[in-house]
Amino acid sequence: MEAHLKEYGWITNKTIRNMFDLDVQQATQILNELRAANVVVKDPGGPKRGPSIRWLPAKHVGGR
Repeated sequence: MEAHLKEYGWITNKTIRNMFDLDVQQATQILNELRAANVVVKDPGGPKRGPSIRWLPAKHVGGR
């Protein structure tokens, strides 16, 4: 995932599902854990809910 974030600057639930052959709930749990650890944040300019949410590296949003 780190390489994908570095290369593309974002990641989605679907990307994680495809990378690790997971279901939606498993990928969501990973994203929630990464968000809690302040690794990723939701793209403030994108959708707030749904499968097309883009997650950005936390350090690139708001100077975090």
